[in-house]
Amino acid sequence: MAGIKHSKPDARAGWISPEGKFYACAWYQHESLGQNLMLEFGYKSVEDWERDWLRLKYDPATRAAPFIERGGFDRYSVTQGQFNTLHDIFTAFLLGGIDVGNLKEYIQRARVRDGRR
Repeated sequence: MAGIKHSKPDARAGWISPEGKFYACAWYQHESLGQNLMLEFGYKSVEDWERDWLRLKYDPATRAAPFIERGGFDRYSVTQGQFNTLHDIFTAFLLGGIDVGNLKEYIQRARVRDGRR
């Protein structure tokens, strides 16, 4: 994809692709970035998009820890790439003294699947 560039998984908010690429955004830009990524990667429905991608949320106004948000019944099903990126983010947060929120629990419960569903 030539349009939107992925970044190092060192931000507190963004999207994680099924391949494990991290697309950072400001805490208030999830929806707009998500819509752009959905179009860029050819998703036809929001349901398919939300099933395949992970959202890392953070709201500095509440000072809450970053957390993974995913809807649906199978919320802990991730690809190997997503799992690796989650682990990298978790490690970076720990080393940086940042509260890890629900990342530890999410990683412990994650079930790795192959690619897109």
